[in-house]
Amino acid sequence: MVRHYLILFGGVAACATAANLVKASHVEPVRLAAARLVVAALALLPLFVRDLRANRGRFGPADLKASIGPGVLLALHFMTWIVAVRMTSIANASLLVNLTPAILPFFSWALSREKVSRGELAGTVLGLSGVGLLVASDFRIRWESFVGDMICLLSMVFFSWYFALGRVNRRAPTVWLYLVPLYVVAALVCAPFALLQPQTPGLDWSREILPVLGLGLIPTVLGHGALNYSVRHLRPQSASLANLTQFIFAGAMAWAFFGEVPLWEFYLASVLLIAGAAVAIRAAGRETR
Repeated sequence: MVRHYLILFGGVAACATAANLVKASHVEPVRLAAARLVVAALALLPLFVRDLRANRGRFGPADLKASIGPGVLLALHFMTWIVAVRMTSIANASLLVNLTPAILPFFSWALSREKVSRGELAGTVLGLSGVGLLVASDFRIRWESFVGDMICLLSMVFFSWYFALGRVNRRAPTVWLYLVPLYVVAALVCAPFALLQPQTPGLDWSREILPVLGLGLIPTVLGHGALNYSVRHLRPQSASLANLTQFIFAGAMAWAFFGEVPLWEFYLASVLLIAGAAVAIRAAGRETR
């Protein structure tokens, strides 16, 4: 159990780099989403081939089909989130897009009839209580950031659905056999929109290669790989609430690399969230036992 949580929080830290890498890149949002998915699929292809050979007879068309729906949802999540992260602060984008605990119980119940325990519910309420502070403060400060926050919330719905399906689609023998077809589907969904998007004049691709590779390898391969592995072994509500701590890592990196100083609401939300995650994880441990 401890190993599963170590993998989960390692994935959370990896995902936290995404907003900073998006800020560092000037590639158009949809093209950037498609590029990170192609990089991730190519990087994981050797693991997919290895696991496919090791699981002959245990992986078939039904397993491939299970990756289609989540792949479409992941594409929609990536496209909307990259647009939003350039309209709001890195800390807020990382927080709002990962508010899966708010609606994940509905998806979990609808897809697998999995209920949230009382302890997990208490931790969720505690963790989410700081969210209104950030949204309300942006509404008072600047309209553009508020619109970015709202797009982040839409992106969060896509992510929550995708996350819940990761729990349901556990029939694939390994997480890589599930993820690589998923990334390919998501890249194909992004491709037509990317081709229609106009190219930014004077874009220096030699400068863009590092953010694009970083975005594909760190938050997509390591981050989403760890999240999908974790949701197979841990209760989804606790895993999603732990993932919400991602915005704390992202906020610290934004301050270090871009000089974005969080508002006081950020710190209060961080305290509430850490406390909520601790309560939910403890409750999940009792529920598992």
